[in-house]
Amino acid sequence: MNISKAIENYILSYLSKPNSRFYNNSQPCPFAKKSLLENKVKIIQVSDIRNFWGTVVNECEKFTGEKEVIIIACNNSSITLQELIGGCDALNQMFSVQSKDLWLLSSENFANSMVLVQKLSKLDDASKQLEQKDYYKLYPKQSFEKHVIERRKIRQNLT
Repeated sequence: MNISKAIENYILSYLSKPNSRFYNNSQPCPFAKKSLLENKVKIIQVSDIRNFWGTVVNECEKFTGEKEVIIIACNNSSITLQELIGGCDALNQMFSVQSKDLWLLSSENFANSMVLVQKLSKLDDASKQLEQKDYYKLYPKQSFEKHVIERRKIRQNLT
């Protein structure tokens, strides 16, 4: 199975299904399936690991929001989750300093290393909707602070 099909399958078979790990048996990502079915997700497969971060930066530079999410994926396991997180954190700080409405998330599944590129404002609006539904009720406090509150503070500084 190619990487695009694997990611589409992951969205439809995991991210969009109720999961007991989330409050009220919520979906891990309630917005993913809709975005995929409405053709608002672009998946880019990087075959050579040496081109991964260059592709991420290039996609960030030309990101218009026409697609809600750009997923840059590489099926090479030589990028660790810590490297993905660190790379995304560094680029997010740079975008913050540049006042860019852009946010990167890292993900690793099925031996795929992925970076998701999307608008910070849209992501924060979605997290506010989820917060009103108690979606984050089971989140560890430290994770909620880092992944929701800190991101929201960065967005507030953009306006």
